[in-house]
Amino acid sequence: MSCYCNSSLPYSQCCEPYLKGQKFAERPQILMRSRYTAYCLKDAQYIHDTYAQAKQAQNSVDDIAAFANYAHFIKLEVLEEVA
Repeated sequence: MSCYCNSSLPYSQCCEPYLKGQKFAERPQILMRSRYTAYCLKDAQYIHDTYAQAKQAQNSVDDIAAFANYAHFIKLEVLEEVA
């Protein structure tokens, strides 16, 4: 299956290792892609875990899950990569 983040890579080689905690997002683009994929998969815990600690208390896992269940994510388009 292609990754939800529109990278052209299979999910298993793209965002899955981040969502499973096997890899850490080294760059903002990778974090953004993995969080987008987590929203598509309704993985509220990953999204919560990747919030800044100061923001985690303001965004409960239940609130994130409710938003992910309500929203319909269509496509992530990365316009420019910053090195």
